[in-house]
Amino acid sequence: MKQHYYYLIYDAEGKPLRREITTYQNLDDRMHRRVTREEYDAFDPEKECTILDLKKKLADTDYIACKIAEGAATLEEYAEIRAQREAWRAQINELMGEVADDDLA
Repeated sequence: MKQHYYYLIYDAEGKPLRREITTYQNLDDRMHRRVTREEYDAFDPEKECTILDLKKKLADTDYIACKIAEGAATLEEYAEIRAQREAWRAQINELMGEVADDDLA
C-alpha cells in the first residue's frame, strides 16, 4: 500500500488555494507546503486568506509606530488608524483562535 502525503497548494502570491492528497512525495511545479493530516483537515483557504490580508494591512501601516516613537507624529494624529489596527489584530486573533479550535476538534 502506497503512503499518502498531504499538501496545501498556494498561488504565486502565497495565497492558499486548496489542499491535495497525493502518493507523490514531492510536488515540483507548484507552490506547496507538506503538512500533517491534522493541518490538512483543518485547512480553510478563505480564513487563511483573510488572516493574510489583515496581516498585510498591519504591515502596511507599521510606519506609524515608527513615526510616533521617533516623535515625528503624535498619537492623536493617527488615532483613527491606530483604532483600525487594533480591530485588525482582534480579528486576526479571533480567526487564528478558530483555526486553533478547529485543530483540536
